[in-house]
Amino acid sequence: MIYKVHMSNGQPLAIEASKVQTDPNTGVHLLDEEDNIVAFFYPGQVSAVFPESAVLEAEVISDDK
Repeated sequence: MIYKVHMSNGQPLAIEASKVQTDPNTGVHLLDEEDNIVAFFYPGQVSAVFPESAVLEAEVISDDK
């Protein structure tokens, strides 16, 4: 799966990994199927991590009148 990583400085990255682990003390780890580290970021370096297929924005339609 491709994960979108948004760095705190605004730089976007796309990284292929099987899962993500986040911890406020150790940072963000992207891991492969065997739990090997694919990418590592120190605490505070990443502002958001989400699957590439995630919907970031959606139009809200309300039936309220």
